[in-house]
Amino acid sequence: MPTRMMQRNNIVNGFVLVNDEATNKAMAAAKEEVGEAAWKQGHSEEREKIARAKLKEQGVRYETELSGKLDKVDVAETQAKGTTFKKLRVTLEQDNGDKVILSADLNSEYAQRLLPKLESAEPGQQITIGGFATKVERDGREFTNHVATIKDANGQEIKAKENHLDRRERPGEVFRGPGPEYRRSFPGARADLSAPSGGPHADPRRHLAQYEPVR
Repeated sequence: MPTRMMQRNNIVNGFVLVNDEATNKAMAAAKEEVGEAAWKQGHSEEREKIARAKLKEQGVRYETELSGKLDKVDVAETQAKGTTFKKLRVTLEQDNGDKVILSADLNSEYAQRLLPKLESAEPGQQITIGGFATKVERDGREFTNHVATIKDANGQEIKAKENHLDRRERPGEVFRGPGPEYRRSFPGARADLSAPSGGPHADPRRHLAQYEPVR
């Protein structure tokens, strides 16, 4: 069955195809129009409009939501120009058997906000993953937060568990393990999503129980 991989793009404020020539061409054109300095500043309503317009000109898709049955969650390592990147990958299965994979930098704000909500979702559950940019002000300066959302089949928000360990506080420990890639499969068992005895914060590496090395 066909599989497509999408990634969250903060400028677009949506999901775009990974390693797609037309998408890359559109984003390069948007960056050229915006300018290098402004592009590095990240999301703004104006930059979002320009990027989406360029994508439309190239006839390529962007999506604000990704829907399907929660199939599995991977954390994989990729290489680019001598640098290793950890990628969160969420696979959703469509009704016709096609699959869509959401890929996001594991250490990104979006991925870190998405992960605890994924832990509250049921294996095989129909979900819709989305997100939005929101402006906040701190110390007299304006910043953009990139919020991750998950909704169930009825459009109700799936929230993070209250006892979830904040990965942003201790980002190096949660997914540390012996191998380069881990997979969480969803055969139907829910027990592996529960906190072990000793309390939810007894061991920050407890989340590794959800993953198994890919041989």
